[in-house]
Amino acid sequence: MNEKMIVIFYDEDEKTILDKQEVNKGEKVTYQGKLPEKPAENGIEYTFVNWRTTGNLDKVMQDIQAYAQYEESSKMSSKEENAIFELSEANAEQANLNEVMRSWAKSGSSRKSNERNDD
Repeated sequence: MNEKMIVIFYDEDEKTILDKQEVNKGEKVTYQGKLPEKPAENGIEYTFVNWRTTGNLDKVMQDIQAYAQYEESSKMSSKEENAIFELSEANAEQANLNEVMRSWAKSGSSRKSNERNDD
């Protein structure tokens, strides 16, 4: 008879149980619940990235606790996104203008040296 191990998946608060499974010792366990979510706070959104565990989920050899981990990302308004887009376009236009000015400056200096050689 196989020995049974308990794997409990918790939310980040380490209290809220998201999933609880009993698996045979040595087996792999996979989270079966809904993808964990953390509500946005102060304009910052959170995305689930992984589980912080007390054991190996690919080969369960003891009871394991797994805790949801989230990554934060800023939530921008469409006005902020447009401002960034317009700024990047302006930077691209400035880079093109700088390239034209460099080319013009190079051609201008070569014209002056040609004019001097013609004298």
